[in-house]
Amino acid sequence: MDFPHLAQKVQQVAMLDAAERIMYCDKPIWIKTNTCQTFITDIERMINATRIGSRTCMGLIGISGIGKTKMIEQVASRLNTPDATPILTIDLSIYGRHIDLQQIFLSHLGFTESAKSLCTAVGINRITERIKEMQLAVCIFDEGNALAGVKNMLIQPNYAYLRAMANRDFGVSLVVAGTEELKVFLGIDPQLRSRFGVWELPEWESEGEDFSRFLKAVVRLMPLRKPSTVDTKEIQERLVVHCHGSTRDIVWVMTTAAKMAIETEHECIDEALLEACLEARLPGFWD
Repeated sequence: MDFPHLAQKVQQVAMLDAAERIMYCDKPIWIKTNTCQTFITDIERMINATRIGSRTCMGLIGISGIGKTKMIEQVASRLNTPDATPILTIDLSIYGRHIDLQQIFLSHLGFTESAKSLCTAVGINRITERIKEMQLAVCIFDEGNALAGVKNMLIQPNYAYLRAMANRDFGVSLVVAGTEELKVFLGIDPQLRSRFGVWELPEWESEGEDFSRFLKAVVRLMPLRKPSTVDTKEIQERLVVHCHGSTRDIVWVMTTAAKMAIETEHECIDEALLEACLEARLPGFWD
């Protein structure tokens, strides 16, 4: 059997039985879009600029589920090596309301002492040396919305530390990722507002060529034995509207449709099958 409509690595999977193919559909998907490639390129430039003494602060802003975390994971996996960690990624969502940026950052550098004990000339020199050893250039805080919900006593210290992280003592560039709520949080402090640039992730457009290419790439990774037609105007509009432009939700619907196509022996995704998946999906909070 030949399946030229599938990616090469998926063609062999399409020959497996239904149960194995349905299980394969749940594998994580990563598709490098133009936006993702631009972000990776910008981070590479940020690393190079930091190494020659120029530091940048960026707010990565996008709706929930658009793919911010996936992009961060990809840039770290591509640019970090066993010998160097130019990208340090920190997920702030796990700390609840107890986000002390200074303590969290230093602990990720490997320090076990309290942040206060390192606030000396000797301590700062130790931090600087550790950053040089790691070849650290960029620190990325994911789930930055969590900063808006910290205990009152930590709000001002966190603002102060965000301002300090890109100074000459540390010499790292900074990316904080979140939704519009993060953008508001950063904008409250005048100094942060002047230091942070905003890199906004565009939402999917139903008639956009990027979205069409994205959907075609998704179905090439689904082990269906017949070609799928998913780039029609009607399908793209339904997906964008029903999933509120969320990449996460769009991929969920496509994956569910692929599994249904295998289970029913339909073996392809079309408008009727997608419509059935959308109708079966639980309504969104705002629906």
